[in-house]
Amino acid sequence: MVSYSLAYLKTVNFSALIMKVLNIRGVHGAIFSLLVGGLIGCTPVNYLGLAQPSITPIGELSPQPSTESTSEEDIIYLEGKVVDRAPFMDSGSYQLQDQTGTVWVLTNGPLPQTGETVQITGKVTYQSIPMGGQDVGELYILEVEKLEANAIDNTSTVQPVVDTEVDASSDTEVKPISKPDPDEFFLPHKRNTK
Repeated sequence: MVSYSLAYLKTVNFSALIMKVLNIRGVHGAIFSLLVGGLIGCTPVNYLGLAQPSITPIGELSPQPSTESTSEEDIIYLEGKVVDRAPFMDSGSYQLQDQTGTVWVLTNGPLPQTGETVQITGKVTYQSIPMGGQDVGELYILEVEKLEANAIDNTSTVQPVVDTEVDASSDTEVKPISKPDPDEFFLPHKRNTK
């Protein structure tokens, strides 16, 4: 009985069986497949969280005209390592570095730690500073969203520091320093000796 079932499964054409069960003909199946594939292909995959955004290298950033709108074309994706931080009262900024350069990022959220790798979306902003007939302005990024942050890899083993006093007469023996008695710091009439 088992050998008959296996032999039968080898001869069954599963695609024909599915088309017969669903009452689909070959041409209809092809059209249906193209329609479903077209719908899936035209859907932005980023809504599903499957696509990785196109990371813009920091060295390729150029100042764009400053407008108040934050359309999809103005938003860029950056990834890099935090090399410096500047906390402010209600916000802060941090310097992001990749292989192509560095840029300051202004944020209203919490500042990442120095050495942390972050991935953000932001808007390129240019602050013009005219000085002596020249523009010495600065390009910076307004953080829109922090996508990902990887903490610093501190997997090295840290040894505790022990206060020890080395006796000059004995090089091999290490004696711990005794902790002072807090009563020694008080005047005699304030000591806790009753």
